[in-house]
Amino acid sequence: MAPYTCNIKTMFGKIQKIVSFATIIIFIVTSIRVPVYAQTTINQMPYMPKPGVIIHVSPEFNPAHLVGVTIHPDNALQFDFLINRGEKFLSEVQKKEEYNKLVKYFLASLTIPDDDQWVTY
Repeated sequence: MAPYTCNIKTMFGKIQKIVSFATIIIFIVTSIRVPVYAQTTINQMPYMPKPGVIIHVSPEFNPAHLVGVTIHPDNALQFDFLINRGEKFLSEVQKKEEYNKLVKYFLASLTIPDDDQWVTY
């Protein structure tokens, strides 16, 4: 009796048939589902206006932002940050948190190489 030999072409042919059959089954199963439309979600989101309703422009808001930096000539690593407080009233704790966040953003931008930064005008 001759030993069993496996032909590579027949093995790949069987695998190709199985993959093709599975792909066809997946396409059929996914096309049977009920289609979902974006209009059906409007009723589920009460904060969204009805279609055709005019949406007015929101009022302008100016948050706290970094205006400038003072570098001391006698100590180049000592900075004074000039921050515009913006329109929103903040308590002392909130000011400290917000201003620290702005300073950390600025210092983080100094550590990123210029080639890795993106600025949109």
